[in-house]
Amino acid sequence: MDVEDTVFLLPGPVKMHPRVLRAMAMPAINHRSAAFQEVLGEVRELTKYLFQTSGRVAVLSGSGTAGLDAAASGLLRRGDRVLCLVNGKFSERFHDLCKVYAKPTALEFEWGHPVDPARVSSALEAGDFKAVTVCHNETSTGLTNPVKQIAAAAREHGAMMIVDGITSVGGIDVRLEWG
Repeated sequence: MDVEDTVFLLPGPVKMHPRVLRAMAMPAINHRSAAFQEVLGEVRELTKYLFQTSGRVAVLSGSGTAGLDAAASGLLRRGDRVLCLVNGKFSERFHDLCKVYAKPTALEFEWGHPVDPARVSSALEAGDFKAVTVCHNETSTGLTNPVKQIAAAAREHGAMMIVDGITSVGGIDVRLEWG
């Protein structure tokens, strides 16, 4: 099979431009060097621009799942109640991941239909939740959830938002300031 002629019709991994492949073949920069710190600083500033935020950003090297795992393990503790909004395969996986670190409750919606912020608000009123998880762009069904409105409901009830923005950031407006 010739990889050059292969068309990937899945969310990842994706076919990379030859220029990117050449850059990846370059020797690694020492992570303690001034050159690395300069590159990392530039990446952080560009990430802030991407998110339209002046807040701090963390840069991780790994898969999307590694990023979600880092968020869940860093923000949640055993016994923390988490409201997981499930309306597709990737939000279902996020719910399963939260079982490792906290006490998640799935609020399920029909696959292919967006999360209803009013239902989220009602669920938050009924329980003491530390956090809400949502998949912004549910790749398995091709829909985008109304994260800004969901974040408003979470903020109103004192719950933090943990957003899977793996396939939305950079293509759809996402703001850290939403919550």
